[in-house]
Amino acid sequence: GGGAVEPGAPADCSLWDLDREYTIDPAEFQSMGRSTPFAGWTVCGRCLLTLREGRVAWSDGTLI
Repeated sequence: GGGAVEPGAPADCSLWDLDREYTIDPAEFQSMGRSTPFAGWTVCGRCLLTLREGRVAWSDGTLI
């Protein structure tokens, strides 16, 4: 793993909007671990889409 995407091979990659701002809200975390020193911080950069083995695994805030 960790190499380049080969032609015809399923992709593992993610698409980010580096200009998108959002406020960190532990209530929106997908995991049960909600402890973070960053709650309430406004940050830039949000993952919009993640592909795992060529299939959508994450889409703009929803774990598939």
